[in-house]
Amino acid sequence: MRKKFAALLFTWFSWFWSHGTRVGISAITPFLRQRYSLSTPETAAVPGILNLGFYSFAVLAGRIPAKTGYRNAAAAAALGSAAFMLAAALLDNRFFLYVAVFMTGIFLSLHLPSAIPWLGTLFKGGRQGFIIGVHESAAPAGQTLGPIILAFLVSAAGVSYMFALWSLIPLFAGLGLLLFFRMDRQMPAKVQESGGKILGAGFLALTLVTIANLVGNLGVVAIVPLHLVDTFGLEKTFVATVVGVSRFLGVFGQPLGGYLHDRYGFYRVALIVTVANLFSNIYMILAPYNPVYPVAMTLQAFVTAMYFPLVYSHLVKTHGPQASQYLGTMFFIAGLAGPTTAPILAGLIAERFGYAVALGYPAALALAGSLTLLAMRKGKNTVSTVSQG
Repeated sequence: MRKKFAALLFTWFSWFWSHGTRVGISAITPFLRQRYSLSTPETAAVPGILNLGFYSFAVLAGRIPAKTGYRNAAAAAALGSAAFMLAAALLDNRFFLYVAVFMTGIFLSLHLPSAIPWLGTLFKGGRQGFIIGVHESAAPAGQTLGPIILAFLVSAAGVSYMFALWSLIPLFAGLGLLLFFRMDRQMPAKVQESGGKILGAGFLALTLVTIANLVGNLGVVAIVPLHLVDTFGLEKTFVATVVGVSRFLGVFGQPLGGYLHDRYGFYRVALIVTVANLFSNIYMILAPYNPVYPVAMTLQAFVTAMYFPLVYSHLVKTHGPQASQYLGTMFFIAGLAGPTTAPILAGLIAERFGYAVALGYPAALALAGSLTLLAMRKGKNTVSTVSQG
């Protein structure tokens, strides 16, 4: 029992840091723009390149745990990302910043295909979705505290020391996994080749829904800080704090999403989540900055946080030991099409047409995701295809 909860603890901190980094880097882009004399597209590309590393490696990352064991893959995710973040601190130049965030993303991609099936194996039974939701609560916790911590560190100590101090968290998590589980690699069950194609129509439809909610969770936040600074003239540290605080309720949204999956299944809850994502995004396009604006940001962060334990639990329940491969394939496609492309594309659109037009891209994806879920609920053949892969 102690090992089960130790695995949950260390993977929780590793996932906390992953999301704290991905959202925190987005939140401090105004500081990075000033420090490295970057243009708006170059600045918006920093979180995009981080996500490029994360998602481009996802297919291979989905196959690695079957060869190395869940623990080793999870530890490599933490220690490798810590090493490159520390290297960014030591070298401190704009070129290596891009290299470091790309390589950090590659190592972070190892976490999800190892941690989710590992926890699913350790915690079997009726509360499996809830436990996965508890692990996923690290994501909004990181998204909440990451921007605040990074904004404080960069304001107090500068960019280099910020990167160095921030790298201590994954170092702790990775060493904890290696030391606590040093006699137990926790190899997954042998994964048999699927009888059907992973890239079936139903799986691709599910991936489209995932793209919509990934962009709502991680893509929008890459452009909103620049929007708030440039359009409304807000102070950079205040903006980073607003972004962090807007993520707080997601800490409760993740376990809630897992619980609702255990009780109601995937499709009904996912539809509500995706529609709420759509309407919050529309508000941020149309409204001026006012006290309701952070509420819309918070709603979007909350509902999109709920989505991930829903889809993870759905894949683990449907595919068992093969969930690593399905997770890797899904997040390779969804990540490259979503939060990797979104910051870069949104930055280019914002510079040419303005931020309101740039935010229309994630809104269109949320609309497409909502319509796709409606079709999936009505089409029994499509749902069957998803179940078969």
